[in-house]
Amino acid sequence: MPQTLFDKFATNLSSGGLLEALSIKSRMAQQNMGLQDECASRDAARTLGTNYLTFLAAIRNENDKSENEDDSSSVSASALHDIFSVANFLFDIPGELSLPYRPYPKAFVLSRLLGNRSESTKNLSNEKAGKLLRVSFLWLYERAPLLLSLLREMIDATINHKMKSRKQLGRTLPQIFAVSEFRKGLEKLLPFPLVSLDISRGRDESHSLREALTSLLTACFILIAFMNARRKSEVSHRYIGLQENSLRVIDEEMELYVVTFFLQKKRHQARVPYFVNRATRDAIGVLMDLQAEFQRLDDAIPPNNDSQESAAAENQSLFRYRRFSVAHGVNKKATMFNFASTIRSSDSRSLMVEALGKDVKIDGQTQVFRRMYAIMNFYRYEDASIQALSYQMGHEFITTTGAYIGDSLTRPEFQSVFDISSADVEALKRAAYADAADLNKYIEDAGNEKLMEEVLGVLNGGKYSGGYRKVINRLALKVAGMASFHGDIEDQAEVVLHNLKSRGHFPKPMKHGQCFLGGSEKKKSAHCFSKIDGAVHRERASPEVCGKCVFHLTKAAYVQNLVNDNEKQRKRLREGHFTGLQRRRVQLECDNLDSAIHLLRTRLEIEHENKEE
Repeated sequence: MPQTLFDKFATNLSSGGLLEALSIKSRMAQQNMGLQDECASRDAARTLGTNYLTFLAAIRNENDKSENEDDSSSVSASALHDIFSVANFLFDIPGELSLPYRPYPKAFVLSRLLGNRSESTKNLSNEKAGKLLRVSFLWLYERAPLLLSLLREMIDATINHKMKSRKQLGRTLPQIFAVSEFRKGLEKLLPFPLVSLDISRGRDESHSLREALTSLLTACFILIAFMNARRKSEVSHRYIGLQENSLRVIDEEMELYVVTFFLQKKRHQARVPYFVNRATRDAIGVLMDLQAEFQRLDDAIPPNNDSQESAAAENQSLFRYRRFSVAHGVNKKATMFNFASTIRSSDSRSLMVEALGKDVKIDGQTQVFRRMYAIMNFYRYEDASIQALSYQMGHEFITTTGAYIGDSLTRPEFQSVFDISSADVEALKRAAYADAADLNKYIEDAGNEKLMEEVLGVLNGGKYSGGYRKVINRLALKVAGMASFHGDIEDQAEVVLHNLKSRGHFPKPMKHGQCFLGGSEKKKSAHCFSKIDGAVHRERASPEVCGKCVFHLTKAAYVQNLVNDNEKQRKRLREGHFTGLQRRRVQLECDNLDSAIHLLRTRLEIEHENKEE
């Protein structure tokens, strides 16, 4: 298949949708078939020799487009990207059917060029965010214990009466529910009465056990999604959402928790571990307690769910629940929680009404929680990293992350959280840029002075260690050998300094010395350079790693810095400031400092001097 065929397919798909890309219109015209929905039958698809679901979707999209009188492309950039990415799999097919090239090597760029970009998700107002979080925390920390006790009581009653028919059980359970002390205690914490087992249609003033359960599930969903920037399916989907084994407690005392989230839109979809806060751990803990109770019910009265769900029973979704009702006692099938932004007819209805009032909805569905997280994460901290934020959100392209934090309407809305007037945003932005420019100039001047100081120190025969000493001496010899050079050692140092600056060298202080890599193009020579990702990893820097690196320079003063740090840390260890995992980490750091100090003293030939002291 020639590349031109794929190019034509992409162009037709973006301009006319599937009907145009697959020539469905012209093929239907040849068969004297119309574009009405009733024509989208399996027989019609078979006649055209095309996939029925694709054929049906194409017909419906075309009709919706006609009704809306919209002549623009109905294919979004994200939909095009998905189709182009799937087409690229043709290159990976083994055997004779494989293509010798990837049809769309730059699928993302092409999809953004040809497709319709959807409007940015609107920001969640501070007022709405505050109300949703407030009610969610109320459900998690005040109401959940009583609701769990009430659920446990209802499940105990169901198990004790499981030999009865479903209709008899349906008559017994409401009586137990009505006299329950747990129900009465929970009602005192709620702004509405609990009067039934299941939802009563048309009765907005009363609520049911099911609505209390779904309100708790909604609260947990909101807190997890908002505090971890996760998509809806990554939290509550039946198969890829949170499961019973998703949470791992590293150290309870230090509040170190890890949750594995499925990254839905990554090219290589997988579960990735993230550190989470205490509220996320508590929300997942409540969900696990709910599932433990429903598991007892499942063991006594197994649900009639499909075989696929039964096969995955070992890792059940944390958002699965069973319904109690007058008609059946306990419903035959387990139900999956479904968060929806609209108030009407959704599991999140009850909590949304309590937090925001009737007939209110949040725009953008659960994406508003991701956007709010991104805004707060990036603009709350001075040293925020868009790369770290992009990783947290699971974005494949950093430009996608930029769209979350770069909306011109975002900054005023966010800054009001921290009492900054939106009218002063532009002035504050200009002032911040000016301050940043002044600070960069100051850092540059200070760095050049430091570089000059070290060059002079090396040329004057000072005690230094590290590969950078050799670089300075080698350049100085070249300068001294130049016929055109006539000057003293300071003039020689000026020439060396100019040469080093032209190579992009710039000092970066560390506890064990200075790193002069700066913006040098020869970063591959750095000992902390990784061939795997082609990047420098300064977090690996240590006396052992940097010792003979061509960009590293150290002297006796840095040894004393390490000695002082080591003494302070060991004193805090003796006084019991650290416990658990933190104590083990600090103890390891102190042991490493001992090794580093001994190594530097040996290289600088100052071991005997310090021992005498």
